[in-house]
Amino acid sequence: MENPICHRCGGKTYKHGQQDNGKQRYWCTNSACSVQTFNEDYGTGYYNMTLSKKDLNEVIYLFFHGFPIADMVELKEVSEQCIRDALHKAIVHFERFEEFRINYDQYVPEVIEVDEIYLQVQGSKEFYGWIAYDPKRKYIIAIELGKRDVETLERLFRRLARFRGKTKLVLVDGLKSYKRLIKKYLTKNGHPPAVGVINKSKYSQHKKGFLTYGLFGISGMHIEQLIRQQGLGNKISTALIECLNRLLRDDSPYLRRRSARKGRGLAWIRLSLQGIRCFRNWCKPHWALSFRSSKNWLKWKITPLMEIGQATHPLSIAEILGTRIPH
Repeated sequence: MENPICHRCGGKTYKHGQQDNGKQRYWCTNSACSVQTFNEDYGTGYYNMTLSKKDLNEVIYLFFHGFPIADMVELKEVSEQCIRDALHKAIVHFERFEEFRINYDQYVPEVIEVDEIYLQVQGSKEFYGWIAYDPKRKYIIAIELGKRDVETLERLFRRLARFRGKTKLVLVDGLKSYKRLIKKYLTKNGHPPAVGVINKSKYSQHKKGFLTYGLFGISGMHIEQLIRQQGLGNKISTALIECLNRLLRDDSPYLRRRSARKGRGLAWIRLSLQGIRCFRNWCKPHWALSFRSSKNWLKWKITPLMEIGQATHPLSIAEILGTRIPH
């Protein structure tokens, strides 16, 4: 391999010995560069990590499966702050990996479900967050956290605006703001997508269930026909994203309703949810997408990222963290 370029100034480098752990070091030939030396892991998620690669991979895997950070301290024999710092750096790399390696230009969700996710921060009783989900391909499109208000929801819809005029069906609950935001961000040339609404605050005695209807002049019966065509059931519902909410809560100890652990700040919860989103989209095979044996074992594992045509195999944590991303 040729010597890597300097990740600060882009200058040429040459080998500069090895660290005690065997990692190759490099020296930047640019005398004006502030970085001077760096090791072979520069640009990857392992760079400047206190934990070993093996320990870091295990910590991330455990964290994304709901294992509390406080319980990792004794397991890895390091401080809680060390684990938090490592997770923070790793999840930031996950976000940079998405920007660098994944091209969403060819991805258009035919169906989008939008719903709230409830969470609590230490010292506050406010709840925050909305999720946009592709129930057909099981892809978590976006998570937006903030105050439980229309402004936060609108930030989510700004991120969905790239699907303007392309998405066929949107499923939401009875919040009135949805109609305005769908019209503003997903409508093209005066033609909005079909929108199905389940109003959980109004019970219909006739249907023996919650009131459902379509927006923008489309009947509820037509919406249900579209839902059947997409293979998502027979009725207007947001059950799939509600199931996802439950799974996200299982993956994060800070989101469990009965947990005594609460996030110390919204920024950290946002970061951890983004990491869980990436892990569920890229690394974790989805049971409904994968091919299964006669005993329901996963025989051919498929992740949502594979389903949208952006990967050929389930990505591993080591593969993501080991990817060198230019600064």
